[in-house]
Amino acid sequence: MDNITKYETETHSREFKEGDSSDIEQGGSNLDFVYNIKTRYRLLKKRFITKIKKKTKRNFKQVLYITIDTSPEDYITAFQKQYPDKSISVLIPVIRHPNLKPHLCFDFFMQNKVNHACLYKFPKNRDNIQIFGIYSPIFSSMQSLSDFSRLFYLAPFIKCARICALKLKPDIIHADNIPFFLGGEFEKGRFPIKVLQSIKDFSIYETNKFEPFWAAINLVDRKGMKRICRDKIIKKCIASLFNLHNTRKFYRLRECLEFIYQNYFKFRRYIDKCEDIDENILFSRMNARILKLFPQMAYEDDNYYNSMFFSVKKASLWAAVSKTYYQDLLENPKLTGKMFKRLKNTSSD
Repeated sequence: MDNITKYETETHSREFKEGDSSDIEQGGSNLDFVYNIKTRYRLLKKRFITKIKKKTKRNFKQVLYITIDTSPEDYITAFQKQYPDKSISVLIPVIRHPNLKPHLCFDFFMQNKVNHACLYKFPKNRDNIQIFGIYSPIFSSMQSLSDFSRLFYLAPFIKCARICALKLKPDIIHADNIPFFLGGEFEKGRFPIKVLQSIKDFSIYETNKFEPFWAAINLVDRKGMKRICRDKIIKKCIASLFNLHNTRKFYRLRECLEFIYQNYFKFRRYIDKCEDIDENILFSRMNARILKLFPQMAYEDDNYYNSMFFSVKKASLWAAVSKTYYQDLLENPKLTGKMFKRLKNTSSD
């Protein structure tokens, strides 16, 4: 029985094998992809143990590798052969509902509603790698894994991944090319597990920044959502967007938010085409108001939300995928924009 059948994740595997050639995350042909995987993790394999030991000041046994990409089995098996006393488990999103008994089920609040998710523990594959999968209708309903480029799907998966990591209790988390602390600005307390944050391309996060209002309604907790829905300025702007006359009717506001969740990209199709239309003016007011209500979302005086910035700030350490790219990041501000100062201050040899 092959791995795909065993994991009941054929959809997940197929999406990354077939891929949209226009998707920047897919990396070209299958042969190129395999080559890139091997090259991409060579540096991390060499430096991972030393860097983590310096940060944790203790030995560790369990590593949880979290990704929305395919599991880099070459990297993991090589790592385990070199360090047989270490164990790496993998955590991925699952699109098709697995025909397995859940290892863990839980509820979480996000996007103005209570959502349900389950963690599944799949049988170990032929390389003895333990893979866990998270299924939740809020993100497992998407048509393609490339949709994880959208905050609407990525945010709930990251939230679930943090919840599951706390339950699995690894010594170290390796978050590969995903902003592990996305939405962490709204969570109290210190995350108790050390996190290595690796990034493939920083420019993606600088280019694909989000409007603060859109980021907030996808990331805030229950308390934060109440602040948004009760704020007079935001209520007035939403009322104007939808031609509502009575902003006191909370249920109408919920309907408007639900419409925005489902149609944001269509709704904001003119965002870069005509700055002075009423829609852009209203969203600009809401964006400014959100940054007043939640100043923790702002960074370096930017008017947009960078989904990776807080993760770099909160991670125990961050790593690039090659030594050359790492040096370029510290020498060329154009590669990282306003994140340059943060990367410079948190860099390590």
